[in-house]
Amino acid sequence: MPDVVVVGAGVIGASVAWHLSRLGVRTLLLEREPEPGKGSTGRATGGFRAQYGTDINVRLSLLSREKLRRFIDDTGVDPGYDPRGYLWLARTEAQLDILCGAQDVQRAAGLVEASMLDLRQIREVNPYIRLDGLAGAAFCPTDGYIRPLDILRGYLRGAQVRTSARVTGLRRRGSGIE
Repeated sequence: MPDVVVVGAGVIGASVAWHLSRLGVRTLLLEREPEPGKGSTGRATGGFRAQYGTDINVRLSLLSREKLRRFIDDTGVDPGYDPRGYLWLARTEAQLDILCGAQDVQRAAGLVEASMLDLRQIREVNPYIRLDGLAGAAFCPTDGYIRPLDILRGYLRGAQVRTSARVTGLRRRGSGIE
């Protein structure tokens, strides 16, 4: 009998179950589809970035990046983290000011490798971008790509999963939920 039931065996539910099981909690994943990864996880493009304009999003992304770097050691599965960089283009000075403000937030949250680029530097990062009409850009070399389904596969290793399981409701019983 599980201690915890997690509804949904996408990457978030699988991550919750994996982390709980590492703490010794017996966990069961319930998935409505015939197999995990058929919902949002299977449709995710796999873009990964830490360039956000809010402190919490930057900090969560930095924690996620560290998790990605350790993922293969933790799970035995390569998450496909490929830091190719992420370039935010600005057409106007107003847009450039917004990106500069976001970088202030990013630096304060610990993202120190992001930088503002002028047109020459944009060309160095990507020689195929048309520069006419651009005012500048923000760039972070550690942003890039991941493989969501491989991350799911890593989190599902050793998990107890019941597929084609439709949850129709929850009932409180004492201090627990049925």
